[in-house]
Amino acid sequence: MIAPGQRLPMVQWRNCRSVPLSVGWLAESLAASAECAGARDWSWSGDVAKAIGHYLETEFEGQTITTEQLTEVLRCSLRGIGCGEIARRATIVAPRVSIYLPDLARQAGLELLFFRLLRYRLDEAVDVVVRGVRLEGIRPCVKILGGSKTWRSRCEALSDEIVAFTRQQLHGSSRLPVDLVIV
Repeated sequence: MIAPGQRLPMVQWRNCRSVPLSVGWLAESLAASAECAGARDWSWSGDVAKAIGHYLETEFEGQTITTEQLTEVLRCSLRGIGCGEIARRATIVAPRVSIYLPDLARQAGLELLFFRLLRYRLDEAVDVVVRGVRLEGIRPCVKILGGSKTWRSRCEALSDEIVAFTRQQLHGSSRLPVDLVIV
């Protein structure tokens, strides 16, 4: 199966890094904007994010968008649907990144090199100033690193080691709290 390419523009984030835009990121930004405007129960963030995503896919010309341009798109969209107070508070929250661990394990081949690559990716995420990190595929990753087809007690220990290492790296190098999700 071939995955479709990124149809939304890349966001020119802090430190001039390009970060992939997603409808989920737009929805988080809209929900945070609504909360800042005192509308905690505003339930339209997902629908408005989908509409903005559709606009950016079909009408926006360009491969990248600055956070200022994206904020203005949010403001215009919110004003257009009569949400002026939320529009005045519109902001883009920090993104979340995913790290697919089996790819790192295949690339590293050895456990020691794996942790070096993981440290590099986590440092890069912190440098970009992300809101959260999602580690994906921890079980297949551990099996690759351990050369095991089945889950064993050694696998559980290595899995725990990866989680502890990640928490330590995020806690030690981030100035802001970073959510961690492991799947």
